[in-house]
Amino acid sequence: MQMFHRFGVTRRLTGDLNRSELTMLKLVRALGQGELPVTISHLSEHLSISKPAVSQVINSLELKGLVTRAGTRDDRRMVQVRITDHGEAMLKKEMAALRASLVEIFDRMGDQDTDELLRLMEKLFAIAQDVQAKTTEGNGKQQALTNQAQDGQAERT
Repeated sequence: MQMFHRFGVTRRLTGDLNRSELTMLKLVRALGQGELPVTISHLSEHLSISKPAVSQVINSLELKGLVTRAGTRDDRRMVQVRITDHGEAMLKKEMAALRASLVEIFDRMGDQDTDELLRLMEKLFAIAQDVQAKTTEGNGKQQALTNQAQDGQAERT
């Protein structure tokens, strides 16, 4: 999907939301179906972006009437974000436009090229996961070595 974003396939499908707003709105809806409240911190952690960046997008969505923010009774510092009915309708509209764009793209490509693209994307995804797992594993080993070295220095002093 990122590749489609990169080439502008999904850029402002209906002209109403940019990619950041669409992503955030989808996430607010998805997380809002769970048991935990959706907060700026929760969104920030999930997207691995800063809280101010999340707040900026949420501000834009709030101005458009697509989400609301409300403090909790127990902790006024915690602000919950919820998708509005208008936000749900906008999200459906945007997702329908995305589906229509992708259907047209794949229709134009034909079955053989589409199958090849999907096969290559699956291969790319599998390799990327493997590389990420090795990188994560390597970082863990490096951290363990660093901790051992620090422990050794502490024992000598």
